[in-house]
Amino acid sequence: MTNNYFCTKLNGAMNNIKILPIFNQSAPNVWEDFIYIRGLSMDYVYDYHFNVEDYVLALDDFRDTWRHNSMNFAFGAYDGMNMVGFIRGYCNDRTAQIDNLYVLPKYMRHGIGGRLLAAAQRSVIFDADYAELVSLLHAQEFYARNNFTPVSRGSNRFYKTLSRSSLTGGNVVPVFYPNATVARAVRAIAIKNNAEPVDIRKIRTQRTPMFVYLDAESKIRGFGVAGDTDKAPTRIQVDQNYMTRYVSMCLGAKLSAVAHLHNNDR
Repeated sequence: MTNNYFCTKLNGAMNNIKILPIFNQSAPNVWEDFIYIRGLSMDYVYDYHFNVEDYVLALDDFRDTWRHNSMNFAFGAYDGMNMVGFIRGYCNDRTAQIDNLYVLPKYMRHGIGGRLLAAAQRSVIFDADYAELVSLLHAQEFYARNNFTPVSRGSNRFYKTLSRSSLTGGNVVPVFYPNATVARAVRAIAIKNNAEPVDIRKIRTQRTPMFVYLDAESKIRGFGVAGDTDKAPTRIQVDQNYMTRYVSMCLGAKLSAVAHLHNNDR
């Protein structure tokens, strides 16, 4: 068999990698997966070997960021059930701070990092006007290709202005922490449909998986919230007379895709 055959087979496998939002980063094994991927990536790219002190510092950093910032976001790249890459950060003062983006060596240079970055930018459109990060040396070209700009010549701090019209990634967007804008839109849809009101406070405190469907003008036209018990089943509501069946199908597919991650939280 030729090298082209193996390259084609590998590229096909990479196309099956799923980018999924991680709503509850404190769930079992999430931070451990983050540290494992980060450690192997640093070893491969920079020949830096993680030790016990590095592990403890990284774990403390993940915990502190999670506890002290309500508007956290994270995505994992999954090959089957195995996380092979991740991105994480938080929003503050209309700025999305990207803290980590790493991919396992075997999965590098297959577009996974770009997909993770695009997903993160798409997810913060209601909370941030800018994205910022501090780039390691070998990643600076990658961020420049993704339209990030150094804050000054020679700086390793990059930024990007976020525009809803320029962001890619589809119409269904995860909501990690529904802000007032999202809450108003969701409640309005529920009222139009004569449905029970949405418990936004519960979604925030329990980190319940939630997605919204955006139209071409980034207006929320539907939402889906994962259920956690028989008494609280999955809820999907769509703005009346707006492609109800299609939007419901899209939202349902996203909720199903993250169901195994959410179930592992409990």
